[in-house]
Amino acid sequence: MKRLISIVIIFTLLLGFFAIQQSHNAQAAEDIFAGGWPYSVPPSGHFNMFVPDAIVMNFFRDIHQLPMGFLIWADNEYEGYLAESWEVDEDNNQILVNLRENVYWHNGDVFNADDVVTTFTLLRLMGASVWDYLGDIEVVSDTELIFHMDRESSLAKRLVLRENIVDRYTYGEYAQKVQQLIDDGYDRDSEEWSGLQADFSEFRPDYVNATGPYYLDPDNVASSRVTLEFNENSYWADQVHFDQIYVYNGGVADLTPLVLNQQADYLTHEFPAGTLQSFEAMGIEFVQTPAVDGLAVYFNHNLDPLDNLYVRKALAYAIDREEVGALALPGVSQGVDWVTGLGEPTMEAWNIDTSELNRYENDWYRAVELLEEAGLFQEDGTWFLEEGEPFELEIQTPAAWADAAVAAENIAEQLTDFGIKTVFNGIEEAQRVPNIQSGNFELALSFWGTGQPHPMYAFEGPIINDNVDSNPGLGFDVEVTTDRGNFNMHELIRASAEGWDTSDQEEIVNDLVYAFNQKLPILPVFALAGRNLTSAGLNTEWPDFDDPIYLNSPGDDNFVIISILRGDIKPLQ
Repeated sequence: MKRLISIVIIFTLLLGFFAIQQSHNAQAAEDIFAGGWPYSVPPSGHFNMFVPDAIVMNFFRDIHQLPMGFLIWADNEYEGYLAESWEVDEDNNQILVNLRENVYWHNGDVFNADDVVTTFTLLRLMGASVWDYLGDIEVVSDTELIFHMDRESSLAKRLVLRENIVDRYTYGEYAQKVQQLIDDGYDRDSEEWSGLQADFSEFRPDYVNATGPYYLDPDNVASSRVTLEFNENSYWADQVHFDQIYVYNGGVADLTPLVLNQQADYLTHEFPAGTLQSFEAMGIEFVQTPAVDGLAVYFNHNLDPLDNLYVRKALAYAIDREEVGALALPGVSQGVDWVTGLGEPTMEAWNIDTSELNRYENDWYRAVELLEEAGLFQEDGTWFLEEGEPFELEIQTPAAWADAAVAAENIAEQLTDFGIKTVFNGIEEAQRVPNIQSGNFELALSFWGTGQPHPMYAFEGPIINDNVDSNPGLGFDVEVTTDRGNFNMHELIRASAEGWDTSDQEEIVNDLVYAFNQKLPILPVFALAGRNLTSAGLNTEWPDFDDPIYLNSPGDDNFVIISILRGDIKPLQ
């Protein structure tokens, strides 16, 4: 009897072992694509996609809540997803959109025009920029809409097609409330509008519906990883090759061990040069992206003497941008050649005339002349303000950003050697934007340029968001006088997107670039030709790296998301 019991126990243990082994094998058999992006976990992180701290995960949202289309940058043409076709009627200032049929949400609802109207109605409530151009939306049928534009703009098609579409099941009630306010004659300046906006900002959905081939289940959001599950209801379910998408949470330090364990398939994180070399030795391949953006020195124009143009120009001449670019992130960062606020690929695409631009090449003699013209003086190698106090500066940037921290330290050393004692203050990443927008800085390293196809986006951040719309922000006076005339740079930025034809906008963009170059609201220091990490040839198959899809920005119209949706990235067989 005892022997029989022993046999039963052993048999039971063996069954348990085989069950566990089969579970492991089943998990191993699943095809998983793993990326990474930092996000806030609940309760601070949430699922109202219109409100700050939403768990959006940047471009990974595009794979579960699809837009109507993605721009294919090499062709400058949109590829349809939720929209099957569209037509811009310039004579009548309309965009006619035909939605794709037989598209279903994760919950089984049919995707239709009401979902699009719901999305844009809530964008209107929250003051999205599309409503700077859009007048109203006419629903012709379940699959046909007409976007009536109040202002002509070459941005209109992008603002319409590239918006991630949410569902009426989750958001429809609030969209109806917005429409009721509009029907009753209230606008965004009314107390009723502000009240509804505040109410909606507290809305926290517990479900995230999806049209894409994956969906975000709030139960699958952990502090370390979000798991996007396969959505069999998706129109694109038969095209993709992965069972799940992992999005790991964190920055470079958090995700480096995952790469070493070959658990990452795609990352846009900028790793230190030594780490990159280790990855390359493992056989990891990288996609080099165009240098369309990077980091710039932000000046606090509210402070004396940084409000003096001669002083800002002197600092531009004193800083060797080539040296900063070589040191910040070798192989990725490069010193800015043209101080325009635009990356060189964008300058070429928009026919920027460089013949009258100042290059601000490293020249300490010219820097000395400018500081003396500004009333400063030098004694024993140290610069003093006109009142006799030492001219000293602090430069701040997130300490966790390896490239920015190295750059800030180098800039501080260069300026100190020049005679302006400068110290580096490493701050928390969460402090960067609030410090700039509240004027709590002297010099700061933050972003310049844009991964968007229109130059307006490059100037919108520093000159409007961090300046005009902030208090006190940069404190840069947008009313400028140049050799080309007097300009309001805020108005120039808005005017740069007016009209359907981009060729008509080139003259305005050239004026904007010239004003930027002459007045130096910020000083672009280095550009980033980012090296996006891939698992090509190790865990996954990718399109050849000379494929035109890689001309797409990794931040907007991300080439990996499009390639997964097309079925062009797949598990290695």
